[in-house]
Amino acid sequence: MPLKRHREPFSDPDWFLELKHDGFRALALVHGGACTPVSRNGNSFGSFDVLRQAIATELECDAVIDGEIVSR
Repeated sequence: MPLKRHREPFSDPDWFLELKHDGFRALALVHGGACTPVSRNGNSFGSFDVLRQAIATELECDAVIDGEIVSR
């Protein structure tokens, strides 16, 4: 079924809606105070410098974070 455009947001008290943000599935590999974002296939996401720096700065431990990189 094709999508339809509407001028106003859908609103109905009988429905609970959650916005779907689509982006890039990624892993953030954090080790020794550095963060390396990679794709599911192991390709580098080196262009996300702000995200990489924010994760490396906030985490004080080694970790692997699985998530979705989205932008509004």
